[in-house]
Amino acid sequence: MNKDVDKINSRFKTALDSINKLQIKGRKFKYQLQNNILEAERVRSKIQQNLFTQRIDIFNPKTNPTSFAESMGVSVIKEFVL
Repeated sequence: MNKDVDKINSRFKTALDSINKLQIKGRKFKYQLQNNILEAERVRSKIQQNLFTQRIDIFNPKTNPTSFAESMGVSVIKEFVL
């Protein structure tokens, strides 16, 4: 009878240990999930704040570094070739 009780006790202790491990893993997962949600909300709010305040120059002076004379020469050559 004692052996049966010892087997049941050891199984019960093993089950309790497994439950405790699962609870710890569940808490870790919950913490990581909350951190991810907070980070996503922070990024979302930052994007929303910058949505209407970000300014981009339409005409960038560095887009065409060639001079007018060089551009005209290339255009004339293309015209004669075509």
